Amino acid sequence: MDWWQAVICFAAGLLCGLLARRQGLRTRIESGLSEARTDGLTGLVNRRGLDAQLADWFAGPESVPAPWVLAMIDIDRFKEVNDTHGHLAGDEVLKWTAKTFQAWFSDAILISRYGGEEFALILPGGLARASESVDALRRRVADQTIDVAVAQVRITFSAGLSQATTSSDTRQLVHETDEALYAAKKAGRNRVYVSVQGKPVPWDAGAPCGVG
Repeated sequence: MDWWQAVICFAAGLLCGLLARRQGLRTRIESGLSEARTDGLTGLVNRRGLDAQLADWFAGPESVPAPWVLAMIDIDRFKEVNDTHGHLAGDEVLKWTAKTFQAWFSDAILISRYGGEEFALILPGGLARASESVDALRRRVADQTIDVAVAQVRITFSAGLSQATTSSDTRQLVHETDEALYAAKKAGRNRVYVSVQGKPVPWDAGAPCGVG
């Protein structure tokens, strides 16, 4: 091998090494971003991941898949579970809830642990279909007993839902859904409310006025 061949081989090896290091760095960054958007307890997407997805969809009208619904679901009186049975039991309830949502909403576009005992789901279809599904699960959960490590626990949940439209934006959609959830809590918990024309109304196993 002459001198020029040696130089070329050295340069090629150096370039390959730099490319490999860059690819490794990119992989570590992407892995870190993925972990930063994943809830460590349940394995679901966390609030940061959900917000990023919503922001991406609302970047332009052509980005919004239609139709779909945002649902926010909050475990009622979850603090009592922690206070009575301990935080390990509370963690088991959260993991059970996550798995139940994944099984029940098998066609969900995204299921997220939004924070604490609150979950956010992006469900395909119209508001009536999503509300029926959420309410059916609400009734089912209320009739079940959850076996955790130290006790048997019963829970209920409240939910708020809002239909995404091409005129919606992230802040508006989250606000309307959150208002519906708050109304469900205020009305006594263990119920579903939906946002109709920006106003929260109860979903009583049938479509209220304005929901098709």
